[in-house]
Amino acid sequence: MRGAGANDQDALGVAVTEITNHSNSLEGGHKKHYDPATDDGDVFVRSLYFKDPNGTLLEFACWTTTFDESDIRHVAATADGVPVTA
Repeated sequence: MRGAGANDQDALGVAVTEITNHSNSLEGGHKKHYDPATDDGDVFVRSLYFKDPNGTLLEFACWTTTFDESDIRHVAATADGVPVTA
């Protein structure tokens, strides 16, 4: 799990993954390259993953866009499928 920017973390003994660009595109939901000047909002979060001392996988993420009501595409529900009302 060595990736972009891993050299700084290597000095501290923390292995990290490459940055994952989570996107709305039809390219499998991830884009290898991200350029905020040309992305047009397709990448909505950038993440890297690492393990804590107990081996639990953790994610450090950064939103790259602002969400609003138009981003909601389903009715809120519990894990059992029961609709949630506000």
